[in-house]
Amino acid sequence: MGMFRLPLSGLLVFGVVAQAWSQAPQPVKVDFGARGPASGGVYRVGDDCLASTETLAKWGWSCVARGKETSISAEGRIFRVTTQFVAGQPAVSLSESANYLGAVAYWNKTRDTYRFKASIRNLDITNEGFQIDATTKVQPSFKLETNPWRLIVDLKGGEMDRRLAENLPEGWKVGQFDDDTVRLVIENPLLAGMVPPRPVETRSVRVKLPKALMAKTELPDGEPLTILESVATPGASSLPVKMEAPTVTGGEEGGVVLRVPTSRRLDLTPSVRYISPTTIALTIQGATFGEAGEKIVDDKFLRGYVTANSEANSTLTINLKAAGAFILNTQNDGLVVRLFRPKKGKLSGKIIVVDPGHGGKDPGADWGNALFEKDLALKISLATAKALQAAGASVIMTRDADTYPTLSQRSQLANQSDAAALICIHINSNTVAETRSGGITFYHAQNPVGRMLASCVQNEIAKIGTIPDLGIWSDTRIYRNGFQVLREVNVPAAYLELGFITHSHDRKAMQEDGYPEQVGAAVVRGLKAYFGEE
Repeated sequence: MGMFRLPLSGLLVFGVVAQAWSQAPQPVKVDFGARGPASGGVYRVGDDCLASTETLAKWGWSCVARGKETSISAEGRIFRVTTQFVAGQPAVSLSESANYLGAVAYWNKTRDTYRFKASIRNLDITNEGFQIDATTKVQPSFKLETNPWRLIVDLKGGEMDRRLAENLPEGWKVGQFDDDTVRLVIENPLLAGMVPPRPVETRSVRVKLPKALMAKTELPDGEPLTILESVATPGASSLPVKMEAPTVTGGEEGGVVLRVPTSRRLDLTPSVRYISPTTIALTIQGATFGEAGEKIVDDKFLRGYVTANSEANSTLTINLKAAGAFILNTQNDGLVVRLFRPKKGKLSGKIIVVDPGHGGKDPGADWGNALFEKDLALKISLATAKALQAAGASVIMTRDADTYPTLSQRSQLANQSDAAALICIHINSNTVAETRSGGITFYHAQNPVGRMLASCVQNEIAKIGTIPDLGIWSDTRIYRNGFQVLREVNVPAAYLELGFITHSHDRKAMQEDGYPEQVGAAVVRGLKAYFGEE
């Protein structure tokens, strides 16, 4: 496998910082994504890179020291890191910051430049064109070529998640063009006459393509495109929508309601994604906040929010104190985000159903007719059940041997048991070996509680650090009606695809001694975060 760089995990960060001070700080440079290289106020200390808060302010980061911690507002997010001191100045760890931002951070070969780049994680095709999401800002550029007609989109300051290259329409290609640039190429004669958008530094690149092109664009299997989240409002106006600062009121059962007053109804329903279980980001197209900035609310559930404008879109980033679910509604005069938690409590005493995938007559995915998904999933599920029991949960397994319950029986067991959650454990595969690597946690459709549970669990699975993190996906990205076991269950459910059995890196990691126990511990931590215990 070629080198696959991952965002530095929190497990690495604190060990590195603890050892760092045994070595003298060395001035270095930082290649800060779309902003390019910079020097001054940046130091290598051991394996970590520290930047002074004064230097971070030049990058547009807002840093406020609060005791032993520094509160940072950057890239539409609010987070806290340990306050350090280097060369007599307050500083913070860039590796720790990268972990919170989901950025990719690493030293160059000579270890004199620290590279801090956006992770390009999503390429979603909508009914109007496409949207590319990055964890931090990238600088896009657009070039339309003729003979043949092709659109070239370069994202400077980004590193590509390899799954983006999968399942693209005919004529679409994406790849890592160079160390700093991700390139998307669309080749189609129907691009003739298109006017490329103006390039603006952003975390979310949205491009409208000619209607004739999108009308004929199909996925490789010939099925029509799934329209993802951005839904046009009938009779939409071309005039921009003006938005006021959000108001915050109490919601049901200790939740919170954010209401954004608007001059009229939004033309597009905003897209929403979890940056982490406690950070929710809305991308709002065709609308602008009158005043943008950071607001610290600091109530029992909501830490605060950040609003930001760009020429491409506006963003509302919501920072919670504990993992939360959301429901989004657009009204004639406002945008309403209802934030809530499932009934709070401890994992102890809860009924958790653990579902090892496949079994019996159904081996699931395999490698060389020697390693089978059903066996690996069962081994990991047994370790997960043991960890849950040790944490005080009551555990029901859909199978604890090489048997085959039907998909409906698995869902019915969770429903009839009135379970607090269903955890399905699977191993992924791909038709072409060595082409795809990483773990995904699925939730059903746009279910807000299922999405929250998936985010909590995947966030902890990713910390194991041995298999690339591909994030959380709706099961409707795979099948129009979703996965049967998720569709038929009436309790919160998460469907884990831990890695690809068809990729040597993932396969080796999943067979390592201790891996099942690591997954079990991660599931426990994820469920505790979901229930508000951590």
